[in-house]
Amino acid sequence: MRNRRIDLARFVFALLVIVIHSHLFEAESPVTASLITDGIARIAVPSFFVISGYYFYGSVSRGKSVRKYFRKILLMYAVYEALDLVFFTMAIFPDFPRVNPALFVWRIITQGMGGIYWYIFALVVIEIALIPVWRKGYTIIPLAAGFVLYIWLLLRSSYSFIPLPRLYREGYIDDTVMILAKGAFFIAAGGAIHKYEQRLKSSGALVIAGVLLLLTESAILHLGGLSEDTGDAYISLIFAAPALVLWLLSNPGLRFDTQIPGRMSFHIYMMHLMIYALASSAISSVWAVFPVTVFLSAAISYMICRVQDAARRSPGAARIKNPEK
Repeated sequence: MRNRRIDLARFVFALLVIVIHSHLFEAESPVTASLITDGIARIAVPSFFVISGYYFYGSVSRGKSVRKYFRKILLMYAVYEALDLVFFTMAIFPDFPRVNPALFVWRIITQGMGGIYWYIFALVVIEIALIPVWRKGYTIIPLAAGFVLYIWLLLRSSYSFIPLPRLYREGYIDDTVMILAKGAFFIAAGGAIHKYEQRLKSSGALVIAGVLLLLTESAILHLGGLSEDTGDAYISLIFAAPALVLWLLSNPGLRFDTQIPGRMSFHIYMMHLMIYALASSAISSVWAVFPVTVFLSAAISYMICRVQDAARRSPGAARIKNPEK
């Protein structure tokens, strides 16, 4: 049974990602930007990871095959990567002769040309790595390893003002580890929540406390001039994102169906940056670009979901699913 609050939350998280990439409030009000764009909106991607980890652990721990899941996500990844490659490569084509071919290909694989598909890369790599560990029921070890990686990420991004010795040469390998570090802890946290769900409790008060910690941390880092990095790495997210997802899981009921918005969230995330870039080329005001991006991303995503539903209900699809009939 689908959790309707989780589906609705995923839709809201996708919209928050658009808020981040639209850079709302940054020109008008640094204070508001630190609280919303670089504050509350930053809970979206870690929460996506926690939700994915929760459901993936459920499948793995029950011994279910995950091939169909990976086949589906990799197919959609390839489709959007192709669109992303055509769209954003045109913008950098004049500089292409100066681009290192190996690094160009690696960027496509790990981030996409637009730089936002790192989420899918991290999700797939981490979940594949967790399969043998989770099949044995181990959740604390990957959680601890993910925590160490995330602390390292904090010291390389939001808390880079803390002086640390550089023990190795920075480069694309370093960038790739940072990408994986953004998701490892939160995916592992989702698995731990699934395993210990009956012993864990969250409440609206804990969620509010986590959000307030996030807002406070963002304000201190950015308004205090300590960090110019606007990544997804904040200490408070270690608590806030799992607490939010656990609260959503403990309150699953809604009177209306949210399955379609939940499915739309993936497509909104994958296509919004291309739509934003197109809208920005035609509209100068970010406050006009943002609603246009939201509307078009949501509308196209809705149509994709409806087409997928129609394809599943078609007689041909039924024959493929049940070839004996």
